[in-house]
Amino acid sequence: MFSLQREKPAIRNTLFILMALVLVVSVATVLFYGDRFLLGTYAKLNNDDVGYMYAAKVLLEEGTLVYKSYPDPTLFIMPGLPIILAFFMLIFGDYETTAAAFRLFQCVLQTAMIYFLFVIGRQLFNSKVALAACIIAAVYLPNYYTSGVILSESIFQFIFFLIICMTLWALNKPSTGRYIVIGILIALACYFKPQIVLFPLIIGITWLTRKYSWKKMILYTITIVMTVCVVMSPWWVRNYVDFGKFIPFTTSSGNPMLMGILPGGIPPEFYNKYPQYSPDVYDDSTETVGKIIGFNFETKPFESIKWYVFDKVLLSFEHDFYWMDLWGIAQEPARVGHVILTLLGAAGLLLVWFRRKHDFTVLTLTLLYFIGVHIPFVAFSRYMYPIMFILTLTGAYLIVYLFELGSNLSSSRSKKSTGTGMKLEG
Repeated sequence: MFSLQREKPAIRNTLFILMALVLVVSVATVLFYGDRFLLGTYAKLNNDDVGYMYAAKVLLEEGTLVYKSYPDPTLFIMPGLPIILAFFMLIFGDYETTAAAFRLFQCVLQTAMIYFLFVIGRQLFNSKVALAACIIAAVYLPNYYTSGVILSESIFQFIFFLIICMTLWALNKPSTGRYIVIGILIALACYFKPQIVLFPLIIGITWLTRKYSWKKMILYTITIVMTVCVVMSPWWVRNYVDFGKFIPFTTSSGNPMLMGILPGGIPPEFYNKYPQYSPDVYDDSTETVGKIIGFNFETKPFESIKWYVFDKVLLSFEHDFYWMDLWGIAQEPARVGHVILTLLGAAGLLLVWFRRKHDFTVLTLTLLYFIGVHIPFVAFSRYMYPIMFILTLTGAYLIVYLFELGSNLSSSRSKKSTGTGMKLEG
């Protein structure tokens, strides 16, 4: 699945050149802009990136995972990114050098993802579509922004690409070993973004559509679940030791959900029904936000359904994960390109299902899954970034299809014209 030996030299060489260009541009970008990628400052610890760097420092020096909770341990974040940053900090020492080394590491990941995007595209479509998707990814500006920002998106997406590759491979050539690898990758991804944990449901639905035997489905399900549990067990043990109870992931607040409720904020009528809550006291607990959402569905059902099912989906894809200008390209023109790609991808997805010539079940379910798990929260471009590669693939499929359709029509007209001329001469 991963070998390029059978590819035509032109396609293989183009892919390698593309990867080299992505690496060069990524490295040049992160070296030139450096700490201008920072969202906060180390002195104030006023954003996620500097918070992760501080967490890495404390983890390295004291062995405790903290996040705005020092000296107490935290359950607000997953430990994946602080552990990676602590590793770089062990080697390079200070914040600035560690950040520079970590950004270069992310450049390598972005370059590798071009290769894995080609592998996925070739497996689902063909080499032409795969290469077209790689070209689109190479000019998609958020990919370069992600190389420079100190957040979990780049590492998570890299692991996510591996999950998709291994899933497609295991579905076509099942084996217990491949599903063990899938379990390991899912657990590793959970250390960065726990929302991936239900990905095995996508695999299960695909098994059903492919009519796997129940014996195999049970065996592979146990394999994945047990592997995930083994890899996640250090985190669970740590949580039990520090907090005295089983906590699978985090206990962060419901603030993103609170920001994602119907426009206008909390309705005054909510406090009439629930007098135990005060409008003068800010409460972003998950329990309270859940009651607010439930109240909105009860009092404004159609408006709430429209908001969560339609409006928030559009808002989630309206902006791209590109929060600073790079190389003189402003955010608004980049956003236009992002919207065009999203529309092309959506149209390409419809074309895939209309033609039914490709098994796109896994990526379609993945797209719906990511949208679904993020719908309750505030519409945020950062949440949708990891699945933009799916729309990149379907957009590339549409472009290649239209190009080939145009070529075929042109060739057909040329043959008819030649045929007519011969008849006239005869």
